[in-house]
Amino acid sequence: LLCFTFAVFSSEGGSKITSNADGTINVSGSVQDRFSGESLAGVLVRLENTDYFTYSDLNGNFEFRKIAPGNYKVTVEYISYESFSKEYEFNAQQGSLCIKLDNKN
Repeated sequence: LLCFTFAVFSSEGGSKITSNADGTINVSGSVQDRFSGESLAGVLVRLENTDYFTYSDLNGNFEFRKIAPGNYKVTVEYISYESFSKEYEFNAQQGSLCIKLDNKN
């Protein structure tokens, strides 16, 4: 289970990383306000140096489909929140990705 709370790992979340028959993986997760726990909709989640990006839905959920396992720099941006960027290794043995962002105020 992977959760980062603006640079700190913790064990929360509910989404997952799954593997596909072709060797690719699906990475899903959620984005929340760190203090209130409120789901954040419309958050930009990118895998740097790739064409992969997505926005969180109304429930704060996002998913990347059919990416190759490996190291990716994850960048998260949202209006009035601190942006976050860090490199992670994604493989089929990992758990969920729960992103918690700090408000700029």
